[in-house]
Amino acid sequence: MFMIRQLREPKIGQAKPMEESVQRIEPARLEDASEAISDALAELSATSAMLGNSLHPRTAANLADLVRIMNTYYSNLIEGHDTRPRDIERALAGHFDQDEARRNLQLEAAAHVRLQADVDRMAAQGQLNRLPATSSCGCIASSTWRPGSPCCASKARGANFS
Repeated sequence: MFMIRQLREPKIGQAKPMEESVQRIEPARLEDASEAISDALAELSATSAMLGNSLHPRTAANLADLVRIMNTYYSNLIEGHDTRPRDIERALAGHFDQDEARRNLQLEAAAHVRLQADVDRMAAQGQLNRLPATSSCGCIASSTWRPGSPCCASKARGANFS
């Protein structure tokens, strides 16, 4: 059974956190939702669609950029990689930390954001059926992983991405 551990150590005087089972939240969908819950979900879906359709295209694009950074931050935090959103933004602008470990986390986070942007763009163009496998050289060699870029440093050291 796979267990999730708390990422941070407890502060002095706090109880040690309990381990959490992934199976506790599976399946992460409602099997037998009540009518009230179904109605609330339908209303939330309709309202969010109206909000999305009412946003100015530039506002929607800025919001999408922000959400990609938030998703990257939390996704990487789950993996134990503590790269703050401001560090992710700096990496996207090409400003990297001098510390090699922090720089590598920034490179990983920037690649994550760029790849998600590529997936979002392809979804908007109806091209998701043309995505390569995420671990393939085609995916890694996409616009996110340019040959000669710092993101390809591990490939240059002989990593196998096929």
